[in-house]
Amino acid sequence: MQYGTLKNGKLTLAPNPLIISGNMIYNPPEEMYIEHGYLPVERTGQPDPDKFYTATWEESDGKIVIVWTEAEPPEIENETEAKARAYDIITGVSG
Repeated sequence: MQYGTLKNGKLTLAPNPLIISGNMIYNPPEEMYIEHGYLPVERTGQPDPDKFYTATWEESDGKIVIVWTEAEPPEIENETEAKARAYDIITGVSG
């Protein structure tokens, strides 16, 4: 399970190790992440792999969830941009 916070709609993942009072805690339990302001992150795949979506993050029911919104695909100018866009879609990063 990953944990994170939202800042201006952008997902920031919790660090591992978590540093508390100068101590490094590797693989902290869920309670420790929550105590320090991090929430569980729930990722889901796109609703329909044959359509284009934009991804945003929202807090809901004590966790951070990805929200998919159907959109028109942008024009891709070159192969490098196409690979970067594909990576963003796969990882759920919105640009």
